[in-house]
Amino acid sequence: MNYQRVHKQASTLYGLKIKLSTSQSKNQQLISNHWKQFNRKLKSNNVILESNWKKYGITLKIEGVYYYMIAVPSAVELIGFEQINLPESECLYFKHLGSMDLIKFTINIIYKKIIPQTNIVLNLNRCVIHFECYDREFRWNHPDSVIHIYVPIKNPTATH
Repeated sequence: MNYQRVHKQASTLYGLKIKLSTSQSKNQQLISNHWKQFNRKLKSNNVILESNWKKYGITLKIEGVYYYMIAVPSAVELIGFEQINLPESECLYFKHLGSMDLIKFTINIIYKKIIPQTNIVLNLNRCVIHFECYDREFRWNHPDSVIHIYVPIKNPTATH
């Protein structure tokens, strides 16, 4: 799997977060249901995304507890959603190609194989563990679907 080092600008996002469990299979179900809830809430609040839409799935670690936050960028406050500020940072960028069901394998390869083989040391105390970016290249469970994955390696904190 190829990766590259990229610079990400700071961004303000609005979304919903859930606490994760210690079970990967349970988390997969929690996250799937959370996406459904998030999309319903966008629709019920009449949040209309532009043609160049982006949605983010952010894995956070706050005071030792892991959360998953789904968010969208917005220049205005979205009522009923929590604000998160992703700081400007250097990231390792990976591209997941394929079914959504296989993303757990991609993430496992990133953390268990690729990062250990590099000379990059991650800040284990970072708040933003990694984030996924979904855009027009994402097509639910299609073999050509693309999910962009970013692992912060510099300035790895976020403010809430």
